[in-house]
Amino acid sequence: MYSYPIISKHPSLKPFNRNYKAFWESLIKNTRDDILFSEEDDLITTIVAHLIAQSNSQVRALRHTATLTLYHIMGALIETLDSFRQTLATTEKQLKTAQKKKEKKAQTDISARSETLQANIIKVEEAIGTIYEGYDYSLYVTNN
Repeated sequence: MYSYPIISKHPSLKPFNRNYKAFWESLIKNTRDDILFSEEDDLITTIVAHLIAQSNSQVRALRHTATLTLYHIMGALIETLDSFRQTLATTEKQLKTAQKKKEKKAQTDISARSETLQANIIKVEEAIGTIYEGYDYSLYVTNN
C-alpha cells in the first residue's frame, strides 16, 4: 500500500514531486500575463482560497499537500515578481532614452507598457500577501 504521493518513497511515484512542482511553476508562468490576474476571473485568488481551506483539514495528507502547493505557488510568484521588476527597470531605461530622443509615439507605447507592468507587480505582491496572511491565519486558528 502506498502512502500519499507527496511523501511516498515508492519508485513509481518518484517523479511525482518534481512534476508536481513543475506543474505549479508552469501554471503561474504561463498564465501570469493574462488569465492569472484578470479582473473577471481571478484564478490565483480562487486557487489560494481552496488551498488555505484544505490546509485546515483534519486529514494530514490534504494539509500537507495544500501547504506544499502554497509553497510552490509562492516560489513561482516570487520569480514572477522578480521578472516583472527586471522588465520594468528595462522599460524605464527605454522610456528615458525615448524622452531624450523626443520620440512621442515610443514614449506613449513604453509608458503604457510600464503602467501595465506596475499594475502586474502590485497584483503579484497582493497575491503573495494573500497567501502569507491566509496561511498564517489558518495556522493561528489551527493551533489555538
